[in-house]
Amino acid sequence: MRRTRLAALLALLFVSGASAAPKPPEAALPRDRARSAAPRRAARAPEPEPAAAQPPEDKRIHVSMKRIKGLVAEIKPLMARLADFKDSYADGDLAALGREREPLLRELEAKRETLRDETDDFKTLRKEFQFRQGAAIISAIAGGGSADVQDSLRRVMDYDNYPKEVARFRDQLDEALRADLSAFDQARAARESAVHRKRLAWSLTGAGVVFIVFVGWLLRRAKGRRRETVTAMPVRVVPEPVLAGGPPTPALGRTAPVRALGGPATAPIARRAEPALGAILGGTWRVMSPPSMTALGSHFDGEEVQVRRPVVIRRVREELHRNEKDLDRLLERARQVAALKHLNLCEVYAVFVEEDRVHIVSERVDGKPVSEFIEPGRRINLTSVKRVLGQAARAVDYAHQSKILHGDLTPQCLMVTRDGLTKVADFGIGIEARKIAAKLSWSDPIGNPAYLAPEQELGAVFKESDVFSLGVILYEMAMGVQPFEGPNYLAQKRERSFKAPSAAAGLSKDLDNLVAKALSPEPQHRFRSAADFAAALEKLPDP
Repeated sequence: MRRTRLAALLALLFVSGASAAPKPPEAALPRDRARSAAPRRAARAPEPEPAAAQPPEDKRIHVSMKRIKGLVAEIKPLMARLADFKDSYADGDLAALGREREPLLRELEAKRETLRDETDDFKTLRKEFQFRQGAAIISAIAGGGSADVQDSLRRVMDYDNYPKEVARFRDQLDEALRADLSAFDQARAARESAVHRKRLAWSLTGAGVVFIVFVGWLLRRAKGRRRETVTAMPVRVVPEPVLAGGPPTPALGRTAPVRALGGPATAPIARRAEPALGAILGGTWRVMSPPSMTALGSHFDGEEVQVRRPVVIRRVREELHRNEKDLDRLLERARQVAALKHLNLCEVYAVFVEEDRVHIVSERVDGKPVSEFIEPGRRINLTSVKRVLGQAARAVDYAHQSKILHGDLTPQCLMVTRDGLTKVADFGIGIEARKIAAKLSWSDPIGNPAYLAPEQELGAVFKESDVFSLGVILYEMAMGVQPFEGPNYLAQKRERSFKAPSAAAGLSKDLDNLVAKALSPEPQHRFRSAADFAAALEKLPDP
């Protein structure tokens, strides 16, 4: 009964993400909360384990928390300096204060972005730690050993609230920046208003002096003039028809009523259609084919207008970036991918927003995707498989070194040129799209579940997740069938329900071992990098 309750609690942890964590370090708390919380933490917080006894996962998380704590400690004095600046705006020299304030603001902005990145890294480490500990707890419960399950479960749940505390500190930092900007703008507006009033007063004074001088001149002139007899002249009466007749003055005449904007008579705004053949996007890229629709949006064959270079133009669905924060994250991820330069990566030429849609322009490869070479029941020569996937794995490893994951590797993403060169396309965008779609009422699936690692179906993604996808593609190319046929993909992946490649004629046990390691349901048991996968693939004997 006790094991059943623990298993249910663990399932709730994985599905809903509900957790209870210890209080975070004081550096991430506001000053007054840190003082009030310190005695309570001292009373009930467990003693930290010695550094030598901590598992590697704990050490990595603690190192991340230490970096975050250091950043918070660096940011707090800067916030205090910014508050001192705010108190000086009312009566200080704004020009001089502005010159002194700019470097401080730039430093705070840079540290805020670094804090955000460090928090994202901490969340990734936390997910990886919790996933691995969860697998260990399940194994312990299944094996009947439940003595340390509660302690392990507590360690799994320990780190959930820490990012929330850091987020509250980031909110304080954002509020401090907004308050400083508001105070500076108000002080500047007050100074400009005072200067304007002073100038207006001087202008009115000058005009009054000029008017008095002018009136005095008229009076002096009137006194010197000779008096003349003024003869009264009869008033000319204008006939009535002249006043009543004639067309009305256009400026005063009645005009047609204007419909109120947004009123009942206004037609609803139509959804913009996809660009037609020959349309120019971004001022540079011409559409050369009808759109092909995917879950992420539409894409076209195109060309660069000036040099006639062939390209692929992707228009991300507007539902995936209606929120400003989602748009910023999506654009940032696309720009990071555009910075990658590798022989085996499809190069991204441009990222821009037009008609409220994100556009990604990338290289058009003169070749075919691997999916067109795969036929059910037909095996591809292992030498060709090694050549194609070895290049792809090296490209994936290069992107991983820049902290960019693919997250959606399929045979459709691997393009093979006429010269045998492999290029990997669609890096990173699918991950951000799945995060956004998870917050919406989304019906279209993003990503092929046959190639996703088990942890991706639970919302986590690591470098080893791309290695798992490479293992699935290797199996499908070498065997002519997919290792997991669904529809219960997650259960099949956890149970390793695939046939060993050596069961097919001509395939060695070495390939069995490689596939088994790449398709392990636990990320920590797979190849630790795509480079390790490529090295193991290269060592396979040719048939």
